[in-house]
Amino acid sequence: MRYTEFLGYSLALLVIVSQINQTMGDDDIFQLEDVVVSANRNPVSVRQNGSSVTVITREDIENRQIRFVTDLLRTVPGLSVSQSGNTGSQSQIRIRGNEANHTLVLIDGIEVSDVGNGTEFDFGHLMTTNIDRIEIIRGPQSALFGSDAIGGVINIITNRGSEGRPAIALSGESGSFQTQGLDGSINTRDDWYSFSVFGSHYKNQGTNIARQGDEKDGYKNLTIGINGQITPRESLHFDIVTHLTESEKDFDRQDFRFPTTPTEGLATDTDDMTKSSRMYGRVSGTFSPKDSDWKQRIGIAVTDSDNDSFTNRSFSFGNEGQRTKYDYQITCSFDKPEFANSVHNITIAYEYEEIRFQNIGPTPTSLQNQRRDLDQDSFIGEYHLNLWETLSIVSGIRFDDNERFDDIAAYRLAMAYSVPDSDIKFHGSLGTGSNNPTFTELFGFYPGFFIGNPSLEPEKSQGFDIGIEKKFKDGRFVADIVYFNSRFDDKIISTFRTVTNAKGESQRQGIEFGFNACLTDQFSISGSYTYTDAADETDREEIRRSPHTASMVMNYIFLGNRATINVSADYIGDQTDIRFFNFPTPSKRVTLNDHVLVNLVTTFQLTKTADVFIRIKNLLNEDYENVFSFSTPGISVFSGLRLHY
Repeated sequence: MRYTEFLGYSLALLVIVSQINQTMGDDDIFQLEDVVVSANRNPVSVRQNGSSVTVITREDIENRQIRFVTDLLRTVPGLSVSQSGNTGSQSQIRIRGNEANHTLVLIDGIEVSDVGNGTEFDFGHLMTTNIDRIEIIRGPQSALFGSDAIGGVINIITNRGSEGRPAIALSGESGSFQTQGLDGSINTRDDWYSFSVFGSHYKNQGTNIARQGDEKDGYKNLTIGINGQITPRESLHFDIVTHLTESEKDFDRQDFRFPTTPTEGLATDTDDMTKSSRMYGRVSGTFSPKDSDWKQRIGIAVTDSDNDSFTNRSFSFGNEGQRTKYDYQITCSFDKPEFANSVHNITIAYEYEEIRFQNIGPTPTSLQNQRRDLDQDSFIGEYHLNLWETLSIVSGIRFDDNERFDDIAAYRLAMAYSVPDSDIKFHGSLGTGSNNPTFTELFGFYPGFFIGNPSLEPEKSQGFDIGIEKKFKDGRFVADIVYFNSRFDDKIISTFRTVTNAKGESQRQGIEFGFNACLTDQFSISGSYTYTDAADETDREEIRRSPHTASMVMNYIFLGNRATINVSADYIGDQTDIRFFNFPTPSKRVTLNDHVLVNLVTTFQLTKTADVFIRIKNLLNEDYENVFSFSTPGISVFSGLRLHY
């Protein structure tokens, strides 16, 4: 991206901001509150945060009546979504042009990346049931969270209970493709305890993923979970979290018949399916004496995954992965008002991680059968300094002692400066990161298709971003524009039937723009635009990363606050993908055409405890593909009822 182009885009966005700002009057004052986010080892307010962060609230989810998290993330600046077909299909999230396995995903503090799936989290199975908040932190975060956090972190927080009597919610829906969904939750909180129990069941007949044929590719999902906290004394509390997801998905595999056929490299209509089970759990205790500057936390988290693939309904291969992480953190917080009105937070943490992996072939003597393991010790330090209530500086460093790879250190520096007597905040961050090769990349063995490379080295990156945030009209309108830049070394790339570290440097840069405006108490609008220039080591455009993406969400409340209309539009520009052929025919680059996805939701409150809704997805009936040759559904309509007591 040329800097003149960057300047041109920036000026155009500022004009848009100016025009929207002029439409807002001085009535109906609506003050946007500061939101605490998890961009550091300890929570920090938005005003003090130097990283680029987007927060999605429970209110946003309910206004849009969205069932899967992928549909929420399409509106976030800097994110691109690649889904291999319809509901439940493999879904990848890329942040700022990085790879999908460079996005670290946390659910209630648990690292949930799938060890058996290349340490990549499949968002295709993640439903919004009982999710209270989603925080997306963009930019290198390896100094805080280690490997897999090169691109950023998506932190998902579920409901931890509501004050007073138990709150009970139950909702059901049905619609296109014989969809049926049911979810419910019970939440409560008291002085010494809180808990949330939730569950959901979703299924549909689906649509045909392949371009030809008529076999429907359906989907089933069962998710249950518990989130609880016990506080036996004011200074001590214990948390317990557990999630379980069982899913079953029909899919169409790509055709690699030899010699070349017209369908080679395309998804073909097959009777294949996958079954997966994912369990996440964490137990932790926090001790923070009332009159002490010190706070301590200790915990253990487990992630367990099981993936099985079936060809023509017969088992073909599978894998199992388990991650167990032990962590201890101690934080000291103190004030020094005599020195620049300063506030200090010093954190030291230790983590020990055990990873186990098992590959399973169709028979007990299959060459694919193998077990692998890996252990790692990590030491983390972070210092957060606030000066004059306007300047916030966070520095962090992490040292990973890995039994297989060379020891590696990562650092991070983030700053935020709020101009006094102004609604302007400057913010920026700088950091390094690394990403270890996956077990599949190191040791995978699929005869005739893939052989692992145990000589791989970890991928490495260094990046920065700098931005400016401006509030208008007493905070009713907030706009933020960010420039980001990173470089990438030792990228792991595919060669013929194996992988290797690429020679040369990959680069990513671009701009992100986002705004949120409450024009009145009844009407709000938010939007984003991202320009991404992601090039590989040969200076070619990276696949499945559109240079231009944009989104807009409008919400209008009427009929005495009893009815809501929500309209969202997501634009995804042209992007590159690859059509693979069997050896010796070389792969071919193809273009996925741009498209606009428009969704419409209307909700009406029947009584104080009952709402009805209608949701229309892909209102324009766009014919598009996120992944080459994997078809997506056209227009679809769903309706439902929500009860809450």
